[in-house]
Amino acid sequence: MQLQVNIPFQQLLDLIKSLPKSQQQLLRVELEKVAENSTTDSLEKLLLSGPIAEKEDLYRISTNRKSLNQWRSK
Repeated sequence: MQLQVNIPFQQLLDLIKSLPKSQQQLLRVELEKVAENSTTDSLEKLLLSGPIAEKEDLYRISTNRKSLNQWRSK
């Protein structure tokens, strides 16, 4: 069974402010857990879906690095 309630943000904020300090602290801890998990998940998804260097790309990078090092040493 699922229940969905639409509460305006300001009303929700007022309800949170009316909670006892101990319950506000518990809510803060839970919200921090949610925020931490979503940030970690987002970063992980970003890194896993990013571009992957092929052997050809790595060879080109290596060649360019060698050329730059020779140019700098002259």
